[in-house]
Amino acid sequence: MMMNTHIQVLVVEDNPAFIRLIEELLKEFKPSQFELIPSDSIASATSILKEQNVDVILLDLGLPDCSGIDTYRKINNFAFNIPIIILSGLQDENVALATIAEGAQDYFIKGTFDGNLLARAILYALERKHNELMISDYTSIIENTNESIISINNDGLIRNLNHAAQQLFQYSEQEAIGQSVYILVPEEHKYLMQQMLHHTQSGGFVTEHEFILINKNGVHICCFINASPIKDKMDAIIGTAIMALDFTIRKQIDLRSAIQLRVATILAEMNNLQNVAHNILKTICELLDFQVGEIWALDIKNDELIHAASWCTHNMPSEFTKVSHELSFLRGEGIPGYVWETKRTYWLNDLSKSDKVARRILLEHNGLTSALGIPILFGEDVLGVLLFFGHHLTQPDVPMMILFEIIGKQIGTFLKRKRMEDELVHLARYDILTGLVNKATMDSALNHAIDEAKINRKLVAFLYIDLDYFKSINDILGHPKGDQVLQEVAHRLQSVVRETDLISRFGGDEFVIMIPQIQSKAQISHIAQKILDIIALPYVIDQKEFYLSASIGISLYPDNGKDAATLYVAADLALYTVKQSTRNGYQYASKILGKKAQQKMMLENQLHTALKNNEFILYYQPIVTIQSNKIESVEALVRWKKPNGRILLPTEFISLLERSDLILSIGEWVLRTACEQIKLWEHAGIHYVSVNVSIHQLNNNFIKMVINILNETGINPRNLIIEITESMLMQEKLMFRIINSLGDLGVLTSIDDFGTGYSAFSYLQTFNFDTLKIDKSFIDKINKDKTSNSIVKAIVAMTKILNLKTIAEGVETREQLEFLKEIGCDMYQGFYFSKPLPPEQLNKLLKKNNK
Repeated sequence: MMMNTHIQVLVVEDNPAFIRLIEELLKEFKPSQFELIPSDSIASATSILKEQNVDVILLDLGLPDCSGIDTYRKINNFAFNIPIIILSGLQDENVALATIAEGAQDYFIKGTFDGNLLARAILYALERKHNELMISDYTSIIENTNESIISINNDGLIRNLNHAAQQLFQYSEQEAIGQSVYILVPEEHKYLMQQMLHHTQSGGFVTEHEFILINKNGVHICCFINASPIKDKMDAIIGTAIMALDFTIRKQIDLRSAIQLRVATILAEMNNLQNVAHNILKTICELLDFQVGEIWALDIKNDELIHAASWCTHNMPSEFTKVSHELSFLRGEGIPGYVWETKRTYWLNDLSKSDKVARRILLEHNGLTSALGIPILFGEDVLGVLLFFGHHLTQPDVPMMILFEIIGKQIGTFLKRKRMEDELVHLARYDILTGLVNKATMDSALNHAIDEAKINRKLVAFLYIDLDYFKSINDILGHPKGDQVLQEVAHRLQSVVRETDLISRFGGDEFVIMIPQIQSKAQISHIAQKILDIIALPYVIDQKEFYLSASIGISLYPDNGKDAATLYVAADLALYTVKQSTRNGYQYASKILGKKAQQKMMLENQLHTALKNNEFILYYQPIVTIQSNKIESVEALVRWKKPNGRILLPTEFISLLERSDLILSIGEWVLRTACEQIKLWEHAGIHYVSVNVSIHQLNNNFIKMVINILNETGINPRNLIIEITESMLMQEKLMFRIINSLGDLGVLTSIDDFGTGYSAFSYLQTFNFDTLKIDKSFIDKINKDKTSNSIVKAIVAMTKILNLKTIAEGVETREQLEFLKEIGCDMYQGFYFSKPLPPEQLNKLLKKNNK
């Protein structure tokens, strides 16, 4: 290795503190001495390079006057003969990798290196660059590459072409040299070649440009073109180098090269096994379109393969990973066991035709039909198995299968070299996304802390944290961005706890913290508030700010339990209490709160069961024309008929439904059931059936759901009325789009509970409603309150001007009905005529009413 004793290092970095850190780190390395030349911008760096001798450049990619890969390109164009090492933030790693492809000698993630590592990297970079400059003849490399390379002088004459170019264009070296490059270009594309040559002769580069070329026999060849200027030692441009690649060849080579490069980079640059496993699985899955990637580690003690890591696309269910954690494979058992036994890469095109498939139902349910197993080998020893699943994939070709074997051996070498066989097993105890411990590790640690607390007579606190409305982050930004938020939350939590505290991610957006050796509740309250405050800080994603809050349930040893399981339950009940009330707060467990929370949780669990067991039913309340006293339509009202025969009204369970996703499932069931009933009443004289919807149902899928139900039931859309409460109108843009879409389908709409919100009459002109319902609170006060009488009169008068039908809700007396008739109200519903009835009783009432 070249060992300079005095090395001039240009540090292009706008953070003086980081430059000082580098200077301190490099002082540790002997015998070489490093003299740092600081620069805070591209402009400053180029000035220094003009005036001073520099041996090596340390370059930050985010500078005040330039950022990203352009930073590297500008420095490299100015100092192409000086080795450059990239200093990158973790978020810029992909850009840093791109600079490696363009000639950077190395890159470091800030905060991940010491002085010895940095010094050696500088020395290696100097040596590599020195060797590169010493090489003058690239003929052998060029001649053996698969890519076609042609050099052209400034007059457009071919100076040289490699063997691949001769094969591609069918010209021998003797035939081509001295000829115009335009013999390779169809007539209609010659002007494009002229533009490209003019660009390169002006110092420009052409990258991945799609181009049509032609061979000696006149056959057109579709190529990707890269072109760059050829310079002499005086930096004068003397020609152009063109590299052409056939699409098919390039695609396969690039894919294999990309996999090989990224896997090699991961193994070379990452030491943390969790990150290595996650990134290798993610890389192979994304590049080869696999939906699931897994690592099965060899547990030497038990002589079996156990699940160590997995990566899934965002549309794969979390159940997949959960089931995998519960499995293990003996030698020869399942696909992992078969790969272990044979020590060969194994491709399975059709999972349904193999007897080696575990989790068959889960795989088939998610449309996974193909599998690939790769042994992780060190010599002849199997250390584990890479396993991938995908949808209807084509069998990899021989070069790709060979590459898989190479990757398996590279990973095996990495594992052996790092002595991480035990860490592969250990990986099963950690959350791969955040690096936090999982539930099994938390259980053990919590019980251990409780044992110590018994001796020391201290408190142990258990905090159960749930992110409020995190699902909306995933829905808006997608799961990859949601994962970034979870990682940031984990990082923030780690910043507010002590080293003796333990944080775990239980899955999804749930985190728990165990805090041992606590003197008082005040300490816990202080920590809980710090957690709420730090989670509430903005999250910057794609240069936009998003906000989250959290709910925390807290249980204490010994107050709320004397073992881990009991403390879990107590904290979970306290958490439930927070989420059912204010959210964005914390709550200590107590017997009274716990009992109430248990009752609510029990009711919520019963709601899940009720939906599965078809315990929900619809009642229908008649809506009657005031003048004729004939049933005009009915309103569908949901009821919950419990197994004991008791019937619950919506007021007892709707709020719970709206706090969970169940409102979507039950709302869809109500609409479908009502439409099926419309079909049955097609000739019974009921013209319309109205259905209430919740604001939580009105998402992007609502109209699609309505269309599907209309198609499935075959009803006339004009027989269906969707009721929307007045308060929903505050979301004006959303409601305008939904109401117009319903109108386009032919579905009628009605504004419910009118008079209770803040919409006023102006909203009636904005939205195309068909009917309006006057809220029961005004009907109750008819003839008791002059103001209510006036309001009802005004509503009826206004709706007539707007050509809307008016329905009075909750009519219970003859006096109320007479008043409504007098002021011209169109219809009414209420106990005065009939309470809500099941369909069979309503049929009898309908026959009687028709007579």
